Amino acid sequence: MSIQETMRKRSAHSRDDPSASRSRRKRFLSYPRFVELMVTADTKMLRHHGRNLEHYILTIMSVVAAIYKDPSVGNLINIMIVKLIVIHNEQVHQKTSF
Repeated sequence: MSIQETMRKRSAHSRDDPSASRSRRKRFLSYPRFVELMVTADTKMLRHHGRNLEHYILTIMSVVAAIYKDPSVGNLINIMIVKLIVIHNEQVHQKTSF
């Protein structure tokens, strides 16, 4: 049986039977969302990673961005690093404002 014949039969059957369900599943419309982050690293991270600290942080954040773009999340979420701060000399009770 061809596809056209099958479709005609289904169409004829649904017209004959008014109780035939014609419900459709609603589409989920996802709007892209953006998360802007300021990432900070302290002196402990700087000592451990040295010159590769920025590369390490950007690699980790790339993995985070990939996780949030996974279809299982249900929404398109874009992770963006707006500012990357490396604290070179920590002081006790230092107040920082950005």
